Amino acid sequence: MGIHGVGGTLGVVLTPTIAWLIGAAFGWQWAFVVFGVLCILVAGIFLRMPNETKDRNVSAGTIIDVFKIRELWVLLIFNVMIGLFMKSVELFFPTYLTDNRFIDPELAAVAYTLLLAVGVPGQWIGGRAADRIGSKKVLIITSTGISLGFLALLFMPVYIVGIAVFILFYGLFFYAHQPALNYLAGILSPENQRGAVYGVFFFTNFGVGALSQPLAGYLADAYGFDSTFYMLTIFALAALALSFKLPNRREKREPLPLE
Repeated sequence: MGIHGVGGTLGVVLTPTIAWLIGAAFGWQWAFVVFGVLCILVAGIFLRMPNETKDRNVSAGTIIDVFKIRELWVLLIFNVMIGLFMKSVELFFPTYLTDNRFIDPELAAVAYTLLLAVGVPGQWIGGRAADRIGSKKVLIITSTGISLGFLALLFMPVYIVGIAVFILFYGLFFYAHQPALNYLAGILSPENQRGAVYGVFFFTNFGVGALSQPLAGYLADAYGFDSTFYMLTIFALAALALSFKLPNRREKREPLPLE
């Protein structure tokens, strides 16, 4: 899960630069063409892969069945809290830096790129840590780090220090939580319901989480962007509180054969 996340996060970091280089050299249409062709090629690769469900004698689970798994409820609410602050950080962090921390727009864009770049090793670290100490401990640690990052951004008197701490803590710990959370969700899911579980989790994270964006925008217009990030900090602290209630489950593995 960690290595998988490294690939995805690295792509998010590099894509804007690659798209800009292609657009500057050949026109913006070609940036879309190049990535569209890459998507088609990747789809072709998946078409050639074997169907992993072909030989199974199990029936597929449904969305309703997912909500019958009691251990997933705390994990699901925890995931919603993460989505609520994550989607608004994605949308408003650069604007917050320019409007409330008086950072030049160019530097604000660089700051967000650095936040994503820190997430690349964060994914690998989170995956390795989940294997070694268990997902629950990783999620408690990462939730603590995320919350400290928000508090530093809001309350450190030297703005640039608070921004640097937020980039390091949020970037590292937010992306480190993802492989641990995905791993725990998979362990808690019966094999025939795992696909439905991941579907529900991604919907709640990205779909329900996006509901924070209009509220964050309203608060920013009415009371300033500090109020927006106070709200996001509350969501982060709620996720931290929930992390202590998460189930502590690890996969039972057969010992590796001696060579």
